[in-house]
This record gives sequence, C-alpha cells and structure tokens, in this order.
Amino acid sequence: MRGRAMTPLPADVQDRILRNVSPHGSCWQWQGARRSTGYGVIGWRINGRAYTQQAHRVAFAAWCGPIPEGAQLHHTCRNKWCVNPFHMEAVSRQAHSVRHAAERTHCKSGRHPWTRENQIHNGQCGALICRLCRNERMKEYSRVRR
Repeated sequence: MRGRAMTPLPADVQDRILRNVSPHGSCWQWQGARRSTGYGVIGWRINGRAYTQQAHRVAFAAWCGPIPEGAQLHHTCRNKWCVNPFHMEAVSRQAHSVRHAAERTHCKSGRHPWTRENQIHNGQCGALICRLCRNERMKEYSRVRR
C-alpha cells in the first residue's frame, strides 16, 4: 500500500464503510473482511473493474481527501481495526517508525521491558531487537547443539 496511488472510490463509499463498523469508544471498529495483518479490507467495482484497498486508507481518503504520496497512516488510537479517519494522521515512513518505537513498552515477546538498555541492532537487517530475548535464544541454541 505504501506510496501507491489511491484507486477511484465509489460514490457510496462512506455509506459502505459506515455499514461495516461498530462503535468501540470513539473508534469505528471494522467488522468487514480483514487481512492476516489485522487491517480491514474493502472491495468494490467501477466499470467492471475490481478494486481492493485497506479499509482505513479508503476511509481517510473518503473523509479527509487523498493520502499524500509516500505517506503512511498512523492510527493515533493505536487500534489497527479502527477506520475512523479522524484517528489517523498521514506521516512520513520515518516519522511513523519513530512514533511506533515511542509507543512500544515491551519487546515483541511481551516478556521484557522495551528500554534503551535492552535494545540491540540485529546484525542481519539492522532492526532493533530485544537483548534478553536474543540471549535466551542463544542459550537455547547452545544447549541444543551440545
């Protein structure tokens, strides 16, 4: 989805989105189809051609206008099922990464606090990983190899 131009939207797109949400606090919880990533997906046809897009991107475009080229949508509510366009902000990829890192409190396993002291760079791809999880994996690897 990143950097891809938005396809033409059907005239009734707002109604179609609203029919597929249920209120959850101030979030519009998507009740339609979802991808394996958890993000909602919506499809439609225009002049016989089928289109499919992520529901939150379609909602943002329908209520707020086009997503700037190269921008990603950040869910300010931190709920990937939410399609409320007023809970989204178009940001650069770098800003999006910084925001997600700032919101993170625990490593991906959920077992260790996500502190600066507990982060190391993965030598393979340069991503930040949990030092304690890596140490546990290395101990297990060494134990199995003996």
